[in-house]
Amino acid sequence: MALIEVAHERMLTDAEIQAIIARATNTINVLQQLGATYQDLPGYKMTDYQTETDALEAKLQQLQALVDQIKPILIDLDGKSGPLFEKNKGALPMLRGMLAGKAEEDLLVQITGPQPQAVSGVTVPPPTT
Repeated sequence: MALIEVAHERMLTDAEIQAIIARATNTINVLQQLGATYQDLPGYKMTDYQTETDALEAKLQQLQALVDQIKPILIDLDGKSGPLFEKNKGALPMLRGMLAGKAEEDLLVQITGPQPQAVSGVTVPPPTT
């Protein structure tokens, strides 16, 4: 099974971000309980803390919603690519058996390329002449 690739290396996992949100929420709750004197600390103003926490949580929810939209597409891609992969594997030997002459057989390189190609652990060798 292959994971979806996105050209971005994340600094934190979703779980780590959820832990940051949980800790921020706990901190906000403590500030609330401590009262007004503690709710306006320089750099830790409770309302700003809440705004940042809400923004981060919203972004994480937005990411999850996109992942939920992508999953059915990935399933569909897997479903459609398997049969086509099998068809591709069958086409090469079938064509190889039907072609007459080296010139026609040389065209098979256009199918596989000059090097063996591996797909999901299955190696498709280049045509032999």
